Formats: sequence, C-alpha cells, structure tokens
Amino acid sequence: MSLEFFLNYEGAGTPIKWVLTDCLGQTGSPSIDHRSDPDMCVEADFAKDQTDVAVLVPVGTFQKGLSGVPAFFSANVTGRSRIKLALRRLGDLPKDMHRPVREMPRDLLLPVTAYCFF
Repeated sequence: MSLEFFLNYEGAGTPIKWVLTDCLGQTGSPSIDHRSDPDMCVEADFAKDQTDVAVLVPVGTFQKGLSGVPAFFSANVTGRSRIKLALRRLGDLPKDMHRPVREMPRDLLLPVTAYCFF
C-alpha cells in the first residue's frame, strides 16, 4: 500500500499538502545546521475533524538526490485539545487520529475528609 493511499484513506479524502524538506529542520546548532549533505524528507500534512497530521519520510539527501528505500521517520498528531502526540509507528496513526478529546475535569467533589463537621 502506498503512503499516499494510506493517508488519503485515513484522511477520508482530505487534501494532503506534500512538501520537500530537511528531515531535522533548523536546530539552532551551526555544526548541525550547516552539515555538508542534509537528509531530505517528504512531509505530508493534512487536517481532518480539527485534527492535524504531519508525516515525515526520508527519501535521500539534498546533494545526492533520491536514494534508498523510503521509510517512516516521524509523525505527529495534534488533536482538538492541541495536545501533540509523536507516533512511534505509522500504524499508530488511525488510533491516535480518533482518540477522544482529553479535557480537564471541571467540577471535582472534595474528598469526604476535606469537609469539616462540627
């Protein structure tokens, strides 16, 4: 199954934005940011039901071009609660896209020991 097919299926046909990018981005460290041949990744971004998804797949380096077999690098899911989840495997995407919204409890009762009876 291709990555495009998988993401189209999970996104229910939501448009996917494909971008060629540096896999690590800018780190702020000159020794890393100015390396001789940075890794090149394809980033796929889409949003469905107030859930943002970003998937990175390495495809080669900027000087050598496309090389090797594309493999999973990283993925992030940011839900309605704006909590960002980093995925360990691409196969976790369906589960984490449909995870219920996490909210803080609103009206907690005090424990019985907190009430003073005189």
